[in-house]
Parts: sequence; C-alpha cells; structure tokens
Amino acid sequence: MSLQFPIADAILHPAYGATRREIIPGLFSDSGDLQRATGALPPFNNVNAYGLRWTFFTVPAGIGRKFGSPDVFDRRMMQLTARYRNVDGDDDDLEVLDVYAEHTWFWREPGPLLIHYEIYPFVEVVFQWLIIKFP
Repeated sequence: MSLQFPIADAILHPAYGATRREIIPGLFSDSGDLQRATGALPPFNNVNAYGLRWTFFTVPAGIGRKFGSPDVFDRRMMQLTARYRNVDGDDDDLEVLDVYAEHTWFWREPGPLLIHYEIYPFVEVVFQWLIIKFP
C-alpha cells in the first residue's frame, strides 16, 4: 500500500498549466548562478520556482542551425545544472541539461539551491522563471 498526497504533490511539482513566467532582468552570458530567494520556506528558500525558460537573444554568425520549431543549433549553446543541498550540507548537481535549442525546463526535484549556467562564447540569453503566482 502506498500513500498519496495530491495536494503536497501539486505544491511541490504543479502542472505546467498552473505556472506563469517571470522575466529575470538582464542579458546573460559566460557563466553564473541563478537564485530566486523570496523568503519562502524550504525547499523553496533559494530557488522559489519550478522551472526555467530561455531564449537566445544573440547568436553569433557561424553557428549553424536547423530551422524548425524550435530551431536546433549545431553545438551546445548552454549547459544548465540544478544544484541541491542535503541535510548534512553536502551539495550535489542532480540534473545537468545540455541545451541546443530554446526550450523550457521543469526540474524533477523541487527547491534547488541554485541553477548554474555555462553559456557558449558570445551567445546572450534571456531567462524566465516558471512560477506559481496567484492573481
């Protein structure tokens, strides 16, 4: 017998249709970390979001692409990593995503410590959080 907690499941990992996008101000390049600390309780005290959306603002000439929906680039444009911390204070990267196209990422485990990005040289990215925001 297994116990199911549909309300807790919906809070920890809602359906995509229940989310909204929130722009992260600025253009991003090189490498860095994203956090969205809003004062929420754990596990949402560092990244109070359920996922991330990105678009490529600048793509240098010479990077090939296959046109489609979405366009797919001929090289890894970005790598994203979801880092988590356990109760002993150990950090681990539980998800690593190689990005070749504009897309949306809904991480599997709620409440990452941070999202680390490594962006291909001279590429600029616009990020948006996937959040639940009530009207």
